[in-house]
Amino acid sequence: MSLIGAILAFLFLDAPLKWVVIGCLLAADVFEVWVWLRWRKRRSMTGPEGLIGATAIVVSDLAPQGQVKAKGQIWNATADGRVITGTAVEIREVNGLQLVVEPLASPR
Repeated sequence: MSLIGAILAFLFLDAPLKWVVIGCLLAADVFEVWVWLRWRKRRSMTGPEGLIGATAIVVSDLAPQGQVKAKGQIWNATADGRVITGTAVEIREVNGLQLVVEPLASPR
């Protein structure tokens, strides 16, 4: 599309304006290619892969089993020790419909 615009600008516009239009079209194309290349490098964030490393909130005590809320959904979860309601946890593993979580390290 930019190629057609550049050809039309070259044929029908005066000298100073044609180069401005062609430069803008070229910049738009470079930006579009840059965005497309960045998008291609992104990994899929659906399914179990999208949950690993995500943060969840404990909604029922994990002792060691309970429930957490991750990405707007309630999941059954297990942890190595007791984790109380309201604690932020990180999802380490997905086993079917069961998440394996561990508490986030507290900031120091």
